[in-house]
Amino acid sequence: MRILVAVPVFHRYPQALESILALRNGGEPVDFLLMADDDPNDPTTVEGAYANITAKYNRARLACLSGGYDALLLAEDDMILPADTLPGLLGCEAGVAYGLTCWRHGRPGWSPRLALDDRGGVVNLSDYPNMARDSWGKVITVAGVGTFCTLIRREVLASIPFRLSGALPVCCDWWLAVDAERAGITQKANLGVVCGHISPGEPPRVIWPDVKEKRLWRMELLA
Repeated sequence: MRILVAVPVFHRYPQALESILALRNGGEPVDFLLMADDDPNDPTTVEGAYANITAKYNRARLACLSGGYDALLLAEDDMILPADTLPGLLGCEAGVAYGLTCWRHGRPGWSPRLALDDRGGVVNLSDYPNMARDSWGKVITVAGVGTFCTLIRREVLASIPFRLSGALPVCCDWWLAVDAERAGITQKANLGVVCGHISPGEPPRVIWPDVKEKRLWRMELLA
């Protein structure tokens, strides 16, 4: 199975890029597409940033489809990915497969959403701590969402482009999840593919999901 790993380069954290470029899938081919310094919109505005990232992901989508790849892994350059990311997500046997991380805006809740809709309604796994702990290390069915560490099968890419909508002030990952659910495409998260999320600051820190912590996450200095 041929995999294309696409990385929008913005933060340029060496630790994140090193973890991404070290990804392997046994002896199967893995190619990398790094996209940088190609933003047509103002990245300092939310609208411009969302438009830029959507354009990048659609460029990666077309590269995956035209290049004959079987799947596309989207990886953001503020994420520290484990070495077994690719086999872990491929093993989900889902149209869209997500790793596990914490959001770094607001309270660092876990990334898996149990439900979401086109009106902004959402149910978060980490809002149910006992369920979250019971799910640790397992593959579970989810409703999304995120492109931080997300594997999308070719057949999904062929039918669903990345898009934005004026209906909600959210990025294209939300609409990917909504469109996939509408199309009856299976979405799963492997809660054993645990990814660190780098939070900028002086010094930068990494937020990790962690069931040993009462709050379900821990923070450490970026090494």
